[in-house]
Amino acid sequence: MKIVQLAVAAVAMAATAPISFAQGPPEGGPGMGRGGGLMLLNHPTVVQDLKLTDSQKSRVQRLLQENRPANWEPGQGPPPRPTREQQEAAKKQLKSILTEAQYQRFGQIEIQAMGPGAFFRPDVAEKLALTDEQKDRIESILENARPEPGQPPRPEAREEVNRRVLAVLDDGQRAKWRELTGKTLDLRPTGPPRGF
Repeated sequence: MKIVQLAVAAVAMAATAPISFAQGPPEGGPGMGRGGGLMLLNHPTVVQDLKLTDSQKSRVQRLLQENRPANWEPGQGPPPRPTREQQEAAKKQLKSILTEAQYQRFGQIEIQAMGPGAFFRPDVAEKLALTDEQKDRIESILENARPEPGQPPRPEAREEVNRRVLAVLDDGQRAKWRELTGKTLDLRPTGPPRGF
């Protein structure tokens, strides 16, 4: 439960700054729901970076519509979090739409969007070969950086958290992190979710 709370706090902090671990502290938003995952495909910068064709844009729009929660409309706040099964099915559909290179790049963007919360993903922790001590130190950094209840996260706090988390990694792990996140994108919100 504590890790889930810390991941939520990390995601809240991640949503407030336009930078990425790939070139220092990262940018972010959450994973496969609540503004991340498929929702990232509503972000003009992501669409441009992936170089989607008109046909792909149309298919992605259909995928987004099919996966929009019932009774939720853009502008109503974050959508409800999809189940793991829904996430897996949506990713499988997305993989059939994108080229292998685009899908790999989308994965990098998704990790960028998660910010420090990405360290709690088992696949990321495994690829970075995080030790138990490093995981504990990252958890402690995020716990100490959690905003007071009712207070919004501050972008400058996020930058400090990212700097401190990256300092926990060794040089090889930082290089692997840059590989996992790829070229940095500015993922700041551009307004309510919309189509292409």
